Amino acid sequence: MAVIDQIEAGETLLEYASVNKISLPTGDVAVLRAARGKEASIAAPGPDRDTFNAALDSVVGAVPLSVSALRSSASRRKRLVPLVADAQSLLDYAAANAKKVDDENRKALIVSSDAVVRGAPGVEDEQGFLKAYEQLTVATAPVTAETLEASQTRLPTLQKLFSKEGFWASWEGLTLGRFADALIFIAVLLLTCLALRYHSVGSEGLRRLNELDGKIATAKADGNKNVDVAKLKQFALADAEKPEKGAPVPAIVDAARGALLDAQRELAASQTLAAGLKEERDSIPSRLWKWSQLPCGAVLVDWALCSSVDKVPEGTEPKTDLAKVAAAQTTAKWMNEIVLPLLLGWVGAYAFVIRGMTAEISQRSFTKSSTLRHIARLSLGALAGIASGWLFTPEVVSAQLKNVPAWVLAFVAGYGIELVFAFLDRVIGAFSTKTT
Repeated sequence: MAVIDQIEAGETLLEYASVNKISLPTGDVAVLRAARGKEASIAAPGPDRDTFNAALDSVVGAVPLSVSALRSSASRRKRLVPLVADAQSLLDYAAANAKKVDDENRKALIVSSDAVVRGAPGVEDEQGFLKAYEQLTVATAPVTAETLEASQTRLPTLQKLFSKEGFWASWEGLTLGRFADALIFIAVLLLTCLALRYHSVGSEGLRRLNELDGKIATAKADGNKNVDVAKLKQFALADAEKPEKGAPVPAIVDAARGALLDAQRELAASQTLAAGLKEERDSIPSRLWKWSQLPCGAVLVDWALCSSVDKVPEGTEPKTDLAKVAAAQTTAKWMNEIVLPLLLGWVGAYAFVIRGMTAEISQRSFTKSSTLRHIARLSLGALAGIASGWLFTPEVVSAQLKNVPAWVLAFVAGYGIELVFAFLDRVIGAFSTKTT
């Protein structure tokens, strides 16, 4: 046996003796503890080697187990120590939450755990522990040691966080994942609110433009009618004042003059209204143009959404109102069909994830592996949000939704993506050839 192996054997014996309170000669213990620093002198024939061998033989005789058996137990103990800690966590949880654990099973866990702590678990100890641990996990399911660990909230203490020595150490074992999820959800929600606000400006401008076109046409028709009425009233007044019909009757003249004034006031009001409507209508195309060009001036949004066709040199505008309105309609279209459905589908999926994560944490069933599942859910939610515009209309989904914008369905689709994929499965099934 190599000298280093003998030294490690001596250290293994000392560790076992220390854990199990086996009395050893003080001199032998000192020799074995100092052996690693004297490896070279122990390897060569001489007093140091003789002293070391004598101390090792003495300790081997005092310890009831062989070095090979201790090493096997050490390897077994290394495997079982984390499980023992997990079992203790589950026992504590069961005791605090009225989870019934069989007395014999609890006793088997405690006995086998004690053997692991003492440092020399045997094959029977391992077998008994694993069997008892399996029964314990059945009693506490779906809660496991992993979910208990992941469901705990750990934040750095202020004292350690602001100390030079404890700053980095204070971040070890923290459960920041759920806080990151919550913060990202808030950021996505704010981004969605900004997108909705931006969309509302353009959609309201387009709606108002269509409304004003109708009002201007109505006001123009009313104005033409009022012009005709005023002319008729003018003719009536002139006819009442004609001297060839005899002396004018004052009452008739006054009535004709009052009717003319009323007609003139109606005409002036309609002309003022038409002028105001036209002035407001003329200002909208320029506003819509500026609105349509805002995304092309923002970082990242410019790269993601604006092609070379959309980009216009700064300070230039189309010459006609129709071109300005067409640009706004294009922007509103991709907002309705791409941006808002994607964001709202994402928000819907995130709402589902946050709700589920909150329930899992309260039930102690949250796991660290949930992160990958959450990422997949969010990605599918964004896809479902866009796909909802291709597959559904508010009238098809529910009569109660017929008056809401189509992209509102994106939130519903993102929250309940199973419904979208169930619909797709039915569509595929309808086109699939059934074989007998």
